[in-house]
Amino acid sequence: MAPKLLATLGLVAAFLLSTASAGTVNFVLTCSGDTYTEASLKASLLGALAGSGTVASMSDMTVSGSCPTTTVSLEHASSSSIASTYGNGALRDAMKDVFSLGQGITVSSVAVTEGSAPSGGSSGGSSGGSSGSGSTDPSPSPSPSPSPSPSPAAPDVAKVVMKASGSVSDYTATKKSQIAAAIQGILSGQGISVATSAIKILVEAIAGRRLAYAPRRVLQSAAGVTITAEITVPTSSSLGDVNSKLSSSAAETALVTTLGTVGVTVTEYSVDGAGGSSGLSGGAIAGIVIGVIVGVVLLVGIFCYCKRSMAQTAMKG
Repeated sequence: MAPKLLATLGLVAAFLLSTASAGTVNFVLTCSGDTYTEASLKASLLGALAGSGTVASMSDMTVSGSCPTTTVSLEHASSSSIASTYGNGALRDAMKDVFSLGQGITVSSVAVTEGSAPSGGSSGGSSGGSSGSGSTDPSPSPSPSPSPSPSPAAPDVAKVVMKASGSVSDYTATKKSQIAAAIQGILSGQGISVATSAIKILVEAIAGRRLAYAPRRVLQSAAGVTITAEITVPTSSSLGDVNSKLSSSAAETALVTTLGTVGVTVTEYSVDGAGGSSGLSGGAIAGIVIGVIVGVVLLVGIFCYCKRSMAQTAMKG
């Protein structure tokens, strides 16, 4: 617990020191689309930075312009380091996915620069944006129906369960979108691309019950809500890999810290299925219980039989 607490305090200290001499790093997106929101772009960047160990705040971000060119600017004490890190071509390509997946925007390129944020008001998405229609070809003759293929297997779903402060009414659609974007950014920073549309956020009031998921990590005791994030595992990854990434101390610390910057105070964190299990099925457990009961009955029977035999022998003597 102590190393985790020290790591969290270190991240918070770095965040507090970041106000000393902040510079500005700009993520310039060449894009198309008109249904994204300013909050979703900020949350995506926030999660991506947290996944690489950089603590930031949405209040230090601005969104300028609209597609085809939108700029997300961040004022940060480590702006030069961030610009240098994300100037790498591979990371810039990864950032395209971070901003594109499930956001209502398609990003074709990302440029990273330093300097003042571009002038102009924030924009939640470009207006207009016609999709353009082409000529309609005549319908081809129907081909013979192919043999039905087997139904694909249902995708695996990873679950992150958190206790947090507040009430259910505090968790609006925007807040849930920010939580999903933060999880997406954490996974993206560790090489797993998941669309925010594949992350379902459920919030329910705590009614005096314990979480059923393990491993259990209690950060502090508090009442509030239970947040369950159901993540559809992409075909390029596996449930075990996603669980492993999310259950690491680094991912937990980054996610808890990131959610704190958007007003979500996490008091307990767990990942369903992580940490291993005994491997015993329900039938095996039932068999063990029945075997124990039968064994106890046999021992009692043997004891009674021996006691009765001894009593009969004493009477004959």
